[in-house]
Amino acid sequence: MQMALASTSKRSCRWFSTNSAKHVETRRPNAGLIEALSKSREAEASRPDKNAFKLRSFDKAIQSISALEYQITSAAVAKQVSTRDVSDVVIPNQLLVIPKIVKGVGNGIARRIDEYLKMEGMLEGTMSRADLDAHKRRQKALAELQRVSGLGPTKATRLYEQGCSSLEDLRKPNFRSQLSRASQIALDFLDDLEQKVTREEVERVSEIILTLLEPEIQIFLTGSYRRGVTMASAIDILVIDPHMVPTPPSSKVTSKKSKTSPENQQSNWLNQSVVEPLESAGVIASTLSSTGSKWQGLVRIPSIGESVDGRLDGIQRHDGKFSKLTIHTVPYSSQGAALLFYTGDTEFIRHIRREASKLGFQLNEFGLWRSASDSEERPWTPEPLYSENDILREIGLDFVDPTHRNFSNITSKAKR
Repeated sequence: MQMALASTSKRSCRWFSTNSAKHVETRRPNAGLIEALSKSREAEASRPDKNAFKLRSFDKAIQSISALEYQITSAAVAKQVSTRDVSDVVIPNQLLVIPKIVKGVGNGIARRIDEYLKMEGMLEGTMSRADLDAHKRRQKALAELQRVSGLGPTKATRLYEQGCSSLEDLRKPNFRSQLSRASQIALDFLDDLEQKVTREEVERVSEIILTLLEPEIQIFLTGSYRRGVTMASAIDILVIDPHMVPTPPSSKVTSKKSKTSPENQQSNWLNQSVVEPLESAGVIASTLSSTGSKWQGLVRIPSIGESVDGRLDGIQRHDGKFSKLTIHTVPYSSQGAALLFYTGDTEFIRHIRREASKLGFQLNEFGLWRSASDSEERPWTPEPLYSENDILREIGLDFVDPTHRNFSNITSKAKR
């Protein structure tokens, strides 16, 4: 891994080495809290529907708290120090001044800090044994309910307060009816979604998909599979639409994340040319969401040599192994940029977008764009770069093999 990083640029190596091991010695006062937050982050990262923004929040909070030389005694204190940029924040009941630290503790992280402190009996007014036991039961129930995709802390708490304290309860009609259609499907296939798939199983799915689509349509396996993992939590496929036109960023502000999903022009093609043929052939079992150039749902892993009737029957009887499948579609000219984006990982993408921005470019899944200041209608024009290597070279970086793009592992280890 170190050799692979060395083959990028000096700039990229510097960026990924800013978190030195010296922090290990400065986080002793909050070691237990950091461990709890790290476990929560790992749990989020392992979810099929993991939230990249939530993972970044965990990373920022862990980094902030790791830098402190005093013990956090409440979430309010943690939020206070994370929202100030000056070095005059005084902690109540403590004669000390907090140095300027990295931001990162929002409402969600603050709630987790409070939960941890309650469990440790560290809040003002020690909890009684009965209250502590009740709190532990509540936290255990909320954690179990949130195993279901789309069921966050707020919804889980609301259900718990109505008497739903387990997955068995959640399957009861009065609670199940409160879930979205996607969450109901996720509940039905929960055990399948929590299983990982092997590389051979991913390849089996992609091979049968390729045989079912029109010859002009190209597909690529992306995500963690392309990064070389042995077992993947889901299957990610990039589909090249020969008729699609790339959409430029909608804003000239490079500091904001560009969201360019041409939903209206793309949804019909994706459904008619990709999703429907796969459903008819017993590959796709159910749709979770479909928004223009992105589709997510459940795919049934076909047995070797299995017939169409056998696959359809397996879906009908919920027999066999199922996995989450995400399909992204882009035009041919966007192939290189899309392979970069949908291979990941998140930290790698953040890095290359930052490097592009430094040079006045904006990089998204549809290409590398240069500002066209003389045009108000189309403020961005695409660079004619069709491969990952060409794009990385244009922004001053060397090519990084996909199997060496698990940068999140590197940065998270550096922060510990």
